[in-house]
Amino acid sequence: MMVAGAIVILGMLGANYWLKSSFVELDAANCPVTGPRSIRVVMIDRSDPISGQQALRIKQVVDDLADRSETGERFDFFVFEGDAKAVLEPVLSVCAPGKPEAANELYQNPEKIRRRYVDRFITPVKAVVDELTSENELPTSPILESLRAAALWSFGAQKSGAIPLRLTLVSDMIQNSQNLSHYKRDALFEDLRDSAGWNVLRPDLKGADVQILYLLRPPGSKASRIQNRGHQLFWEKLIEAGGGRLTGFDLY
Repeated sequence: MMVAGAIVILGMLGANYWLKSSFVELDAANCPVTGPRSIRVVMIDRSDPISGQQALRIKQVVDDLADRSETGERFDFFVFEGDAKAVLEPVLSVCAPGKPEAANELYQNPEKIRRRYVDRFITPVKAVVDELTSENELPTSPILESLRAAALWSFGAQKSGAIPLRLTLVSDMIQNSQNLSHYKRDALFEDLRDSAGWNVLRPDLKGADVQILYLLRPPGSKASRIQNRGHQLFWEKLIEAGGGRLTGFDLY
């Protein structure tokens, strides 16, 4: 009996130690108070209408990113509405909490973890993607300005290589602002790089992995004539020059 009692006590002490050692204090956005373990920026372009099929594909992509998220990974959602001076803040910034399937049933409450995961992460992510893929049309598309501003907000305080940085761009990638418009001149990266404007448009991506969901515009439209291999190459070179690493260029 004494041996059995000692085993029980040791087990309780071990469980208590495990709980204390594995406990991570979170802030209001589910993020560890010591900082996120990785950062995922998702930028969605609302300057032109998004078709029903494109909206569905965007939701599938974001659902997959959320499903593959790690505990403590911060998701920052932005709209391409930045300029060359103002701070651009995310429409949603939230960290992925622990997944219910990763809960230890001996020491944790899987149902409580599931509710937290759904209510504080999955539900707000789905809501913001629904909102950002709804019908909308804006007069300009400042992709470069927004990319620079979003990278500054999300990555600016991070040291290169300290934590994984990831960026997903959802757009037709047709830059259209006072600083540069692909409707007015060919998308030649070398022209931009050699211009005075490059210094105020260059994003600091700090080694981030970059995925582009390239939204195709209707055949025969002015936008569709811009979307050629040269246009794609413009962004490939720009991302590299900004310190990013292109991992996917998906046309849809």
